[in-house]
Amino acid sequence: MDKKIIKISFICLFVFGCTRKAEESSVLRIQLPTTAQVQSHNKTENGTSDYRVSSSQLKEKIHTLEANSPFNTLLNPTALSEFDCYAIFVGGGTFNGFGTCNVTDGTSFSSGAAIGGFPAGQVVSLTVPSGQRTIRLIGFNVSEAADCHDYFSQNIPEQRVSYPHVLAKTDFTLPPGDASVSLTAAYSTNKITSCNFSAGGGSGAYFGNGSDGNITVSASTLNLDSTPSPTSGRFLTSTSKVTQIDNVSTAALPDRVDVTVQASWTTANVNVGDEVVLYVAASSGASACGNGLAPGLWTSGIVRSYAGSSVLRLEVSDSRFLSVASSQLAAIGYGTSPDFCRIIAIRVPHINNLTINYAGTVQITSNTSGDKFDITEADHTNKIGIAFMRIAGVLTVESGTTAEFNVTGAGYKGGDSTRKRGQGIAGQRDNGADTAVENGGGYEGIAGSGGGHGGTGGATNGGGVVGDLYGCSSAIDPLMKCLKGKFFMGGGGGYDSNSGGAGGGAVRILAHQIAVNGTLNVEAKGGSYGSLDDAGGAGGSIYISTNSFVNNGGFNFLASGGNGYSTYGGAGGGGRIHVKAISSSGTGGTNAQVAIGTGNTTGASAGSCYAEGITISGCP
Repeated sequence: MDKKIIKISFICLFVFGCTRKAEESSVLRIQLPTTAQVQSHNKTENGTSDYRVSSSQLKEKIHTLEANSPFNTLLNPTALSEFDCYAIFVGGGTFNGFGTCNVTDGTSFSSGAAIGGFPAGQVVSLTVPSGQRTIRLIGFNVSEAADCHDYFSQNIPEQRVSYPHVLAKTDFTLPPGDASVSLTAAYSTNKITSCNFSAGGGSGAYFGNGSDGNITVSASTLNLDSTPSPTSGRFLTSTSKVTQIDNVSTAALPDRVDVTVQASWTTANVNVGDEVVLYVAASSGASACGNGLAPGLWTSGIVRSYAGSSVLRLEVSDSRFLSVASSQLAAIGYGTSPDFCRIIAIRVPHINNLTINYAGTVQITSNTSGDKFDITEADHTNKIGIAFMRIAGVLTVESGTTAEFNVTGAGYKGGDSTRKRGQGIAGQRDNGADTAVENGGGYEGIAGSGGGHGGTGGATNGGGVVGDLYGCSSAIDPLMKCLKGKFFMGGGGGYDSNSGGAGGGAVRILAHQIAVNGTLNVEAKGGSYGSLDDAGGAGGSIYISTNSFVNNGGFNFLASGGNGYSTYGGAGGGGRIHVKAISSSGTGGTNAQVAIGTGNTTGASAGSCYAEGITISGCP
């Protein structure tokens, strides 16, 4: 029988010695089978990887493939040498996850965390609690090397992946500090067929660890970047442009990067243990950020050291973020042919329970001041509107309360008298009758055209180029589940006499449970025209994921395009909405909108809306 011994090491995570708290967690560093084993396929490796995802995220991917596009049986491996993509599941004891995976031999298993997918020969790592653990090695066969990638931050390659096989399993008591264990991988016909979730339980990784405590809102506003955590004292979120990334990884710690932010962050903004997302907001081309980092991609990082000097040492989940040229990060994103990369750092709040209880409407906002995006040198107040939060417990909207997460008009800015095309994922071009810039609306000397995102923007009265549809297409993603991986803001509308409308921002809420007794509104609409013949911005992104959605009131998810002026300024295209609930109940009112704006609607199209496990009016 074809077998392979795999060595797994457990290494204390913390650099400055192991405190008692540090010893309760260890890092698994796993050497996957080498490429020498892969003899039946002529495939190349796709670079070093170090992705980490919770078990719920990886199992969600397996479940999605099984339910909506079956694994490719033509890729069925018949020997160990034919596996060229791997995942690791770790569970056991109290460390089990959000559901159970079913195997063709009639068994099932649950786990608390997982990593995958990885090409052969990589060294991967995963932080887990010490104690009694069960470790499984899962193998895939993929059609091309590029199909073995981070199955959380990128779209699943539909029908290009074999059924996952369980190649090894071992039970091991992980003590505090360093330890090691070996797995013997052997070819097996046992395949994972599906992963089914329950409404409760779990390790808390996907929905956060609750470290920012319980938040109760009893006023008309909740500004996330000026509200301190009741447990840590840090602001719930902070956002800034990244000005420098330095690779400080070593053989022992291959995933460390020093990130310098432009804002004057102190320990009131971020500290050790916090999650910081690095988001690729824009770039001038496929290689501008280096190593395959395209706009819309993001990685989660954990702060491992911070001394209050606006330099964060992160343990990142995607090694592509280890190498981005400082010159590209510093470059401005306008001109005839700008060459730049714009990455944003965002502290993600890990709220335990968020209760909103106010007799009226509560506006929940973030990133409302300061230099966030800075595409143009004269635009140091351009704000990037991303509200990203994890809620380990329950997001509750009490009766009589309207809770409104609002990033309307907080995406890419519209064109103005200096640069008449709307901003988009490729920056903002100088004046002149030229093409639009990706999803930013164009200008043809007569009127502005609408911004694009989930749908295209509307043309000008003179036929100006509209903002592109961006993010995914029906050809590559029939169910339009784009927002599981990449996410985008809406493109800005083109200018004519005042300013085009800005695109909508992005909202990502991951909550163990959502209970609506009043009204929950999430708005990422495009902004409307400023004046005569200006165009509207495109709708932004809304992604909601929860184990349980209990609706006894009403909720509205709105990512419509902004309005253009009369019949001349182009309408903004629709945005994108994806709502996923493992279980849902209740009879309250529901509504989703990804419609185009008003104005000149020639060529304009609606965005995408996908509801999974929940019924929402206007969203199939």
